[in-house]
Amino acid sequence: MHKENIDREGEGLRIVNIIQRYPPAVGGSETWCREISCFLAQRGHDVRVLTMNVNYEEEFWQDRSRRKENPPFKFFEQDGLVSVRRYRHTPPVFILHHLLFKRILDWQFGIQFYGPHSIEMYAKMWRQIKQANVVMLHTLPFPHNYVGLFVGKILRKPVVIVPHFHPEHPDYERPSHYWLLNKCNVIIADTCFEAEHLVKHGVKSAKVNIAGVGVHLDQYHPHDLDLWRQKIEFEWGIRPGDNVIAFVGRKMENKGIAILIEAVKRFASELSVKLVLAGPAFEWFRVLYAQLPSDDRQFIIDAGVLTHQEKVNLLHSSKLLVLPSKFESFGVVFLEAWACGIPVIGTTEGAMPEVIGDAGWTVPYGDAAALAAAIRSALAEPQVLCEMGERGRRKVQQQFSWPIIGHKVEEIITTQTKRTPRSIRETTPS
Repeated sequence: MHKENIDREGEGLRIVNIIQRYPPAVGGSETWCREISCFLAQRGHDVRVLTMNVNYEEEFWQDRSRRKENPPFKFFEQDGLVSVRRYRHTPPVFILHHLLFKRILDWQFGIQFYGPHSIEMYAKMWRQIKQANVVMLHTLPFPHNYVGLFVGKILRKPVVIVPHFHPEHPDYERPSHYWLLNKCNVIIADTCFEAEHLVKHGVKSAKVNIAGVGVHLDQYHPHDLDLWRQKIEFEWGIRPGDNVIAFVGRKMENKGIAILIEAVKRFASELSVKLVLAGPAFEWFRVLYAQLPSDDRQFIIDAGVLTHQEKVNLLHSSKLLVLPSKFESFGVVFLEAWACGIPVIGTTEGAMPEVIGDAGWTVPYGDAAALAAAIRSALAEPQVLCEMGERGRRKVQQQFSWPIIGHKVEEIITTQTKRTPRSIRETTPS
């Protein structure tokens, strides 16, 4: 493939991003898309995002009558310099989705095309991609990547994909996904672990690049912390001196929440501990939490979905951030904790050992006894906790700020995609 550096004196690229959701929807890939889109737009590129008008992930599988979208989305929004188009989500049709997509394509042929879908987005995608210099696809295993690749190839546009691949996860480990990755021109991985895994499974190494994930350190300062601590003492019973352990993320089974709860229960009677679980809940978690004895719910707290500042204040009020997950392409919440000077515990699965390094601890996934021992050991050494948190903060400063990641992505796109001959000024916006 021809390589061409962007002319800083001339025009930028017109980049069309295609993703399942976009902020304020909460999610790692959604945040990645927004931060990189905003960075590239500030650098002079014309950046557009095509997405669905869905806020909560569970809405993908619901009809419109059950939607709980808040706030309501407009079709067109301007996110700073980024143009965002939100298309109507197509609710699942039983015969089509459950029979054709699931039982035949998925179960019989291993091709995951179950959903979510937006017929409106697919129909409008052609015009947007035709005017683009580069197509950026986001987040396997969602099927918009196949539609975007198909249209991009027909229109002879370079296609970049950011899969946020979860190695060993059954929804990701499909021959069709590896085929898709090899058909794209450029792949941007979050970690060395992810990149090596893809190459090991047949993805061409020349296509694979590593950019990473970032945070903005200046967005992780506490605000009105004394008022916040008064609030959580009143609402959650958290008192000064309590050992607060935070979990932040989607409350799904493979995030290891049940193991974390079991681990904390092993020493809760000996230590003054509060486990705060923050993030959007799925039905699995609602059932799990409802079944906890009332005594356990005194120290195991469902905090629901917090605002960004509430999340920051929670981290600053915590001794540890624990993410005992089975599948993580990166684990951006580790960076968020480090930005607040808080140490972390993850598992030995996937990319987590690479990300955490010497700035935290890892334990085997599913081992409640090992997790309990790691938490107890960490809480017993306040000085070590402080040192680990500071080590993590330095790591974020040096490696994981969004400007650092943004420059990497821009370099990958502009040097490894072939610039289309037509200038973005020669196309008319729609």
